[in-house]
Amino acid sequence: MEAREEETEIKHKDDWYPLDQVTFVSRDLSVPKVRDIPLTPLWKLLLCGEASVTKTLCCLTGELVQCDVQQTLGPLSLEDIENDSGLFPPFVESLRGPYVRRTAILKTKEGSTLLYAVSWWMEDAYHRFMVDPKQPIGSNVFNPAAKNEVYRDVKQVESGHSRKLEKLFRKPGPFWGRFYYIWSGGEPVTLIYEVFSPHLEMYFGSPSPKPEKPSVKTVK
Repeated sequence: MEAREEETEIKHKDDWYPLDQVTFVSRDLSVPKVRDIPLTPLWKLLLCGEASVTKTLCCLTGELVQCDVQQTLGPLSLEDIENDSGLFPPFVESLRGPYVRRTAILKTKEGSTLLYAVSWWMEDAYHRFMVDPKQPIGSNVFNPAAKNEVYRDVKQVESGHSRKLEKLFRKPGPFWGRFYYIWSGGEPVTLIYEVFSPHLEMYFGSPSPKPEKPSVKTVK
């Protein structure tokens, strides 16, 4: 995995891009309920899995995934982290302020965008865990050498549209995204919002499972 210098692609520097016209939301990600999410198995692994997303994308695409950190803002108060439309990220109230907000994009070496990600951190946790802020979050937090006791907790999977993300991905929606915590020391230290690019369909196929063919009964 390579880190690249900051590139100006996020045009609205004080904004984050939530999905609107949301057509599907699931907050119950228990084992029985995951089966009901209308996704193919590989897309369920991406959205509901708790492994490092950067490493997962490297393994499943065979690509060298690069991290472009677009922006890091902080310290921020709770009022500072609403977006231009006055929207707060869900679940953020469980984090202690002040906050640091980090925006990053994961790309292939050829420049195709795979993922848009925004994370909101407790400020002290950001400086403790993000030793190399130009690297992906997983490379910092889940680095075996750091011996961090951490785990992911996926809180919401959703599907919807976003004109701003259509411009970023250069592909139309709908898009699939998720919110999840990373926990350490008995409390959530960061909330991460990720939206996956339709470009991934060239590796994994369509997120939507094919409708089952009706069974044909033979009448004797």
